[in-house]
Amino acid sequence: MGSFLQNAVVDTAASGNVTVVAGVTGKRIAVYGYTIVNGATTAQTVQFKSGTTVLSGAMSLSQAAVPLVVQAGPSSGPLFVTVATGDALIITTSAATQVSGHVGYQYV
Repeated sequence: MGSFLQNAVVDTAASGNVTVVAGVTGKRIAVYGYTIVNGATTAQTVQFKSGTTVLSGAMSLSQAAVPLVVQAGPSSGPLFVTVATGDALIITTSAATQVSGHVGYQYV
């Protein structure tokens, strides 16, 4: 029997680093998809990190209620994987405005 994806909620109004998925000793986090929405009309960027290592470029969220949706295809691998075992998956936001969504992931 295969592993199932878990979902983590993205819900922050702070700028800077926010842990989306906690690290687990001996495991890495494989991300298979995410949906992120800017909750304000203020321009916002988000970026995924593994500890301090950048996993994605800064992605612009320019308008409220226009989601950024990214997912891996059914036969492809993950979009990205945390670098070191035990690293948390972090999202970095550029502005102190509401950012919401979810991340589909597995511990590997």
